[in-house]
Order: sequence, then structure tokens, then C-alpha cells
Amino acid sequence: MADIIMNDVVKAILDRRSIRKYADKQITEEELQTILTCAFNAPSGGNSQSWFISVVQDKEVLENMNKAFVDGILNGPNADDKARERFGNPDFSVYFHAPTVMFISYPKSGVETNASLLGENIVLAAQSLGLGTCYLGGIIGMLLRKPEGMVHRRAMKIPEDHEVLFGITIGYPEEAPAAKPRDCEKFVRI
Repeated sequence: MADIIMNDVVKAILDRRSIRKYADKQITEEELQTILTCAFNAPSGGNSQSWFISVVQDKEVLENMNKAFVDGILNGPNADDKARERFGNPDFSVYFHAPTVMFISYPKSGVETNASLLGENIVLAAQSLGLGTCYLGGIIGMLLRKPEGMVHRRAMKIPEDHEVLFGITIGYPEEAPAAKPRDCEKFVRI
């Protein structure tokens, strides 16, 4: 890697990893409020702030959504032995048993870039607090964008005119994955 200037922000970016194993302990209210404050200070086009966050910490809600996701996979047209082995495990959690999951949505008439910037602020703020995160995409397409997912969208109070972009798990990490190789040559200087 080239010589770079190191500071707390750069360190948080470089140290961030997707965490898929969490301690069975809820994040504090102060940590949650810090993350949300950082999220809502993300840039947005025209300062539209066109996003919505559903913070889910209720274990029963998360378990119900996990069950619906698993049932959809196992009963879907593409269920094979590999899927049954992975998703049929009674301990499987699409959230990796994280105590907090945030679902990020944006107005269907809006621009998803704003919500993406908000999401990056969430993961970097969490990293700076010593918390782990992981972006979730599968549950969005397999559950929350389908008619059968409406009951879960309503439970999370997602506005009807919003599209769910992704989820983010948050919690105290119980793993420290090594950095994966990055191709830092994918740019051009003109």
C-alpha cells in the first residue's frame, strides 16, 4: 500500500470488517444515539435527507423475520440440498444473532445514493465505537420487497412509499476477521 496519512477516520475505514458473530449483549442507548446522530449527518443531494431508519432490537421481531426468510428460501423454487443444509440449521440467523439491526429505506421517487451515504456513516460510527457491523442484502430482496414481507415492513413502520435498500447488523463483535485483499490499482489519474 502507498504511504497514506493516518488519523482516526482513516483508521476506522481501514479497520472495518463485516462481522458475522456477535456477543449476546445489546448495544447501549448512548451508542445507539451516537450512531443515529452520525447517520443523520450524512450528506444528501440538495440536503433532502431522503431516508428512513428502522432500528430493530426486539428479538421476537428479528426471529419472526428470520423464520419468514428461511421459510421462503426452503420452500422456494430454487431450494436444493445446499440451501437446505445452510438455512435448515435451527441456529441459522440471517442477522448473525446481532442484537440490533437497522433497515435503511428511501422514497421510491428518490435517489438511493443518499441512503447509501447514511449507511456508510452508520458502519463507520459503529466501528469507531468498537462495534461490529455487516451489510445485509439477501433478506431485503427475498422478503421485504415481496408482498408477504408487508407484515414485517409494517412492524418496522417503514413508510409505504419507501423502498428498503439494505440492512445493517450492529453489535459487540466476537470475531476479528483478517483483512481481505483489496485491489488499490482500480483508478485512473488524468
